[in-house]
Amino acid sequence: MTGSTPSHDTHGDSHEATLFRGEYEREMESWFRRRFLVLCAVFAGWETLSLSALALAWTITRRNAVTGSQNITIDEEAVRLSEVLGGSALPGLVLTSIATYGLLAFFAFVRAQRVESRQGLVHQASWMIVLLGAVHLALESLTTVFGGTDLLNPAWAIFFWHFLASLVLPWTPRESVRPMVPLIGAYLVADFMLSPSGISAIRADGTAVERFSWLAFLIRSAMLPLVLAPGLVACWWRLRRHRRRFGRRMASQGFMELRRELSQARKIHESLFPRPVKHEDVEFDLFYRPMRELGGDFVQAWTDPLDRFHVVVIDVTGHGLAAAMTVNRIAGELDRVRAENPLLSPGAVLAGLNRYVHLTLTRHVIFGTAVAAQLDPHTGRLTVANAGHPAAILRRAAGSVEAHESSAYLLGAVAHTDFEVAEEVTYLHPGDVLMLVTDGVLDARDRRGRVFGEARLREACSRNPAPPRWSEFLAGQVEQWSGSVLHDDLLIATLALAPNARVVPQTTSRASTLREIRSDAVGEAPMASSGSR
Repeated sequence: MTGSTPSHDTHGDSHEATLFRGEYEREMESWFRRRFLVLCAVFAGWETLSLSALALAWTITRRNAVTGSQNITIDEEAVRLSEVLGGSALPGLVLTSIATYGLLAFFAFVRAQRVESRQGLVHQASWMIVLLGAVHLALESLTTVFGGTDLLNPAWAIFFWHFLASLVLPWTPRESVRPMVPLIGAYLVADFMLSPSGISAIRADGTAVERFSWLAFLIRSAMLPLVLAPGLVACWWRLRRHRRRFGRRMASQGFMELRRELSQARKIHESLFPRPVKHEDVEFDLFYRPMRELGGDFVQAWTDPLDRFHVVVIDVTGHGLAAAMTVNRIAGELDRVRAENPLLSPGAVLAGLNRYVHLTLTRHVIFGTAVAAQLDPHTGRLTVANAGHPAAILRRAAGSVEAHESSAYLLGAVAHTDFEVAEEVTYLHPGDVLMLVTDGVLDARDRRGRVFGEARLREACSRNPAPPRWSEFLAGQVEQWSGSVLHDDLLIATLALAPNARVVPQTTSRASTLREIRSDAVGEAPMASSGSR
């Protein structure tokens, strides 16, 4: 009977995880798309800055050469580089810049706009970095071969492309390494091919290039992947921080949405509760305060065709949303029962509810307690039936207290064929009040852990003089005892004859008519009458 519960819980957890992952993927896709455009702009800005620096160095060098002035000095290596790039390597530099700007524009405004997923954007970013690295590797290689200036620096190149991309793009460390693998391989091949092997290379200015060393090459090759470490740390730290912030934001949004939904659900749930009644013959009042937004306590009240006033108080197991959903189901069943058989006695009503709970809710390990009362305002006849519920307290006008204890199992504990409930009959007089409470009243605890209990409830009910509203008075006593901290739902309903009610003895004709109509109603619903005795 309970084996299906874990599967439902697991399915619910899986569904929540799927929703979270879906929202996180959408967030990451949007973030990556924005940052991809930023990276293109950063690369374009770096290219422009590099060209401007070279142009400035070349201009200063030319000016010093023409005027013979040394007012503005620059690094000797920068002078040599500017002369090379401004001379034989100038066409290659121009083509490299054009290719760089073209690639950036192509990926930013064409490829990125056609891709809809984050993985697609990661793929495009990887290809862009590989192609940009290849273009600049070609320029460095050509300059080294034909210009006599060794621009090839694998460690710096790999560090630059990886670290700059990792600072901008929100990708994982693993994703950041993928475009670096072909670039590392290409730079190692270029380093090997362009290094002298066993002979000395002489620059144009007569300086010698160091001999090729296999040991140095192998050490450089082994150390090259280490330059990825700063970028990997940046990727890991950014995603970790973003994931935490995203989780907190989602939790906050989910909490606020849940609060709004629960507030709306509470309004709908409490719309099932009856309004207080204050007629010339009958007075009905209630106080309800759930432990959470929603609760598992419920009260229903109505008047039947013979003007008898009915009250049913129900308390289902559990708290919160699940209990409130159960209450909604039971409330619907109670409406059906009293609509089909409006003259059912309190015992028959509880028998019908027990049948429903046993057949539909016990499979989910949900049970309930209930107490039903019926008051005839013309005669003062009060009929009470109690199924596992806290005792109904009858407070007489003089202050004496009577209790109507439970006489049946709680709802759903046994099949309808085994359910029997006794009906207790007494008579009310003007000023008498019936108190119906849930276990949230009896189980309320103070700071020392002591429960409010039935004894204190009886003592409170015997108070003289009587308060204007018993429901509010008892609720105040409980909240004062517990320090306004509830550990269970709190429901108090009161039923009384009005002080000026005109009670007359029950006539024989009315009694016979009542028995006749009740027999017809029971005949229509044998399943309910089987529970009464």
